[in-house]
Amino acid sequence: MLCGYCTSHDVKVEIEAFAEDLPELRRRRAELITIELALIILRRASYSGSRDSVPVEAVRLALRALHPHLCDRGMLERFWAAYVETSEHPWATPGGCFADLVRGLLKRGYAVPAELR
Repeated sequence: MLCGYCTSHDVKVEIEAFAEDLPELRRRRAELITIELALIILRRASYSGSRDSVPVEAVRLALRALHPHLCDRGMLERFWAAYVETSEHPWATPGGCFADLVRGLLKRGYAVPAELR
């Protein structure tokens, strides 16, 4: 399918089956909301010019929320190391590590909103 926002052809469409029970649908929806909120926090932390714009506690909590879904502690540790590393260069951000997190989630079959890819 074609994305209505960016006209990309890299769009994944998932169909929710009505035959599934309500608790399972609620669990999956809560899972996707948790992942999306964690990625929003981490994207803001990755690409902001100032580390003060996103509290350290929020970044740690977002990484912790993604751990059960990624199952790759090394990837999360690389993001954390890039985030806490102080550099005098404003372009030294953990943006590449953020892209790795998104790729890891997509590889494990999770739907990631297009604006976060």
